[in-house]
This record gives sequence, structure tokens and C-alpha cells, in this order.
Amino acid sequence: MAQEAIKFEEGWSYLQKGITRLIRHLEGEPEQALKTQHCMELYKYVGRLITAYHMCTQKPDYSQQLYDKYREVIEDYTMQTVLPSLREKHDEYMLRELVKRWNNHKRMVRQLAIIFGYLEGHFFPWKRINSSLREVGLIYFHDLVYHEMHSPATEAVIALVRYWNL
Repeated sequence: MAQEAIKFEEGWSYLQKGITRLIRHLEGEPEQALKTQHCMELYKYVGRLITAYHMCTQKPDYSQQLYDKYREVIEDYTMQTVLPSLREKHDEYMLRELVKRWNNHKRMVRQLAIIFGYLEGHFFPWKRINSSLREVGLIYFHDLVYHEMHSPATEAVIALVRYWNL
């Protein structure tokens, strides 16, 4: 039985709701812990996977748009949430925030790689992309966060070492 084609905007809107929920969870926003709620989220998660699958295999093929959106989500989260939270902290507090943000980033990339996983099998070989979705996500952290924060982080570590060696 053929499935009805999904318009990109419709499919992306559905995926975006799940991504927004993931980001809210990473940011520590309160979540309802009801068993029914949990079951519904699992159901929606499967629906997101199916949506991503169908958006890649139907005609027109939205693989490039999905890949671009995947990268955009990671870049936006990094630029709008991660970097501002790091910029407002200093010394030991900045280092603690950096560790927290790095752990959150890895969790987000891992979850997004699952949601967008079909792209690796369908889109990456065709476009000859050698990096996995996870690698692409980690590269964004390196390129955006590391380049800006490595000097302040190094200075903070040196200051802590000096403080504790007195």
C-alpha cells in the first residue's frame, strides 16, 4: 500500500516538534512524568522516524532539505543557546558550563542521529558524504564552540591550577 506523499513543510513541522521537545529536555525544562505521557512520546518518536524515512524515499526526495535542516538545528542550538550560556560565565563556572554543554551536545547529536538516521543510508552515499550524522554534529561543536572558547577555557584551567598550587 503506497503512502501519501509528505510535503516538506508538513514533515519538517512534525519533526521540529520532537526536536523542540528534545532541546527543552536538555535545557532542564520540566516534563510531565506520567506513564501515559511516556507511552505517547514513544509513539510520537516512532512517528518521527517514519516521517523522516518517507521524506527521504518519496518523490520529490527531500533528503538534501532534511540534511540542511539537521545541520541548521545543531548550528542554531549552538549559536543561540550554547555560546550565550558560555559567554556569560567565567573561570571555574565557565568550565563547568562547558562540560555540561558538551555532554548535552553529545546527547542531542545522538538523538538527532537516530531521528535522521535514514539519511546516512540513503543520502550520504549518493552525495559522497564521508562523515556520519554524529560526526557532522560534533564538528559543529568544534567549529563554533571550541574556536571561541578554547582560549578562555585554557586561561581558566591555568588560573585554577595556580590557585590550588599556592
